[in-house]
Amino acid sequence: MNREELELLNNAKNLLKEEMSPISFITWVNPLEIKEMTDKKIVFLVTSTFQKDVIEKKYIQLITNTFKLLTNKNYQIETYCTEDAKTLKISH
Repeated sequence: MNREELELLNNAKNLLKEEMSPISFITWVNPLEIKEMTDKKIVFLVTSTFQKDVIEKKYIQLITNTFKLLTNKNYQIETYCTEDAKTLKISH
């Protein structure tokens, strides 16, 4: 993750922290890391399939809206667990 991506992620996390309970934020969003970012999508790498499922079912829209607010772009947000990344050869 380069410096611009890190700054964007930190800004997003600061906004998301205000919209979520502390436990939910710490458990689901705070561990997120950007592993790939293009003009159209942001790929997050998560540590487990369970974390991926919860994020995709409960928080993906909130995360998408937060990045749209910060960048004025409609990014496609994707999550992959560590095992998926090895299979898909996502750059680290």
